[in-house]
Amino acid sequence: MSGEVGFDKLVSLTDFTDASNGCLMDDKCVFGAEVYVCNGRRVPRADCLSIRKTTSKKYKHTWKINFFSNLTDNYYTKQFTAGGRDWKILLYHEGTGNGNGTHISLYFGLADPKSFPDGTKLSTNFSLRILDQVHGRHYTSSWQKTLLSSSRSALGWPRLIGLDDFRREDKWCLKSDTCFLEAELTIDGTAMVLNT
Repeated sequence: MSGEVGFDKLVSLTDFTDASNGCLMDDKCVFGAEVYVCNGRRVPRADCLSIRKTTSKKYKHTWKINFFSNLTDNYYTKQFTAGGRDWKILLYHEGTGNGNGTHISLYFGLADPKSFPDGTKLSTNFSLRILDQVHGRHYTSSWQKTLLSSSRSALGWPRLIGLDDFRREDKWCLKSDTCFLEAELTIDGTAMVLNT
């Protein structure tokens, strides 16, 4: 053995040079490696990442919330299925964390993380948005190439939009006491723990 380990076809040159994939930016890229020294012992577990093509299907789900001013619970969730998995949008209509009382907080993640296989991670790209119902100037935030798992099952923004801005008539987020939230995602691959 040469002592070298690697991948013959990690990513196609076409996908690598396509700026929309985020690998090559301004003619620069970053490569990384993690090395574990085991002092001659066998490694009990290893990760194997199964990568799908970067042209993964986009899934979109829209959540219509009527009578927004009547919301009383601390948070609300909307579940949906995409790519063979159950997901959720999590809304804190009066904020949470450092957005408590001042912002709309919005999160996205696995609907039932306890049923997700231990040690398995999903590589996802997702966006959450509050829709501008008149002009299409949506409030959007995104996570790219993030890993979700049973221990890190949701990600989001405690300060997506200020409550005052959200309620302003000229922002058109809230119209006739109704708002629309939207999640869009792609699933790039799955990392699973293998016994070695």
